Amino acid sequence: MTKNLISREKKAKRQSTCTKLAMMVYFMAVGAFLGFMLSEIQEQWFENSEIRLVFSGALYVFLLAVFMIFWLLNICFHELGHMIFGLMSGYEFQSIRFGNLIILKTEDGFKMGKNSLAGTAGQCLMKPPKGSVENYPTTLYNMGGCIVNGVLMLGMLLGGKSVAALICLMGAFIGLGVVLLNGIPISSLSNDGYNTLILCKSGKARKAFWYSLEINNALAKGIRYAEMPEEWFAWEKCVTENNLETAQGINYFSYLMMAKEYEKAKEIGQYIMENAVAMADIHSKMLKADLLFCCIMLDSDKIREIYKKEEKNFKKLGGMLDMQRTNYAYALLVEKDEKQAQMYQEKFQALAEKFPYPAEIEAEQELLHEVEEKYQK
Repeated sequence: MTKNLISREKKAKRQSTCTKLAMMVYFMAVGAFLGFMLSEIQEQWFENSEIRLVFSGALYVFLLAVFMIFWLLNICFHELGHMIFGLMSGYEFQSIRFGNLIILKTEDGFKMGKNSLAGTAGQCLMKPPKGSVENYPTTLYNMGGCIVNGVLMLGMLLGGKSVAALICLMGAFIGLGVVLLNGIPISSLSNDGYNTLILCKSGKARKAFWYSLEINNALAKGIRYAEMPEEWFAWEKCVTENNLETAQGINYFSYLMMAKEYEKAKEIGQYIMENAVAMADIHSKMLKADLLFCCIMLDSDKIREIYKKEEKNFKKLGGMLDMQRTNYAYALLVEKDEKQAQMYQEKFQALAEKFPYPAEIEAEQELLHEVEEKYQK
């Protein structure tokens, strides 16, 4: 393991631990606040202590339901905030996702589908403004979600101890959590605050971000990697200092893999894993899965060891087409288990039926066919 890889993994582990601790403290505070609200509502609604006891459980369930509704609303308004401020900054709408439900703009109009990305509750992707790939607005688009959450949070601070005021206060408290989780720069999450900070500092990062948005926009229009301009994937071996520049290298890796240049893709992927100073956790997991696929297709050594080591992380990517493709290749070509391979193929097909990017489905299906052909030989 290289020095950069060890340092990056230690940093990611440290940030993950800190984030989990912060979330634990936050939800403990939420639990305490719900207890306080339960007590206040009982005092206002029920004078008899026996009646309070009877309805306390139902009230707590009601408050938990209200909490979940506010949480979901904050996620929705967060993504709408990205869209609104993106449009104000000259971007064009491309897609918006709430959970795994996505609304996508295609050549044939708008369509709905399902697409999940592990570790994210939503996403708003847009086509960048025309002009220089290094000189375009990024701050409002990236921070638009936090701005809208912050405005809603302030609007809910009504004051007073009425039931309505307490419920609004809970909504404000939830909004604060969403703002902090997205606004405080966390490199392992590559969240809004981190991206904004890096884009303000690095021209290379701005270029990589622009290309990434253009690639996603092209995929939505049914354009495959091979049909996109090569300059969108331009990347030279270097020590990438931030997640966005690393993501550009991963785009180049994906371009090579989809072109079935497995040897070159493996070389680039391993170089990124070993030398990148920063990489989003989700990108690291996805790159490891695709690198494993390349190794399988090249009949590399120690494939079983790699799979077993990363199996826990791979399970977190189970809702993604490319992970099921890798699982299929591993089951069929490494384990020689046709029954298990069939199961993964069925999972792939189930995901593909609702996946909104036809160009990606076609490309992934081609890889599945290549796996099958390799098995038949």
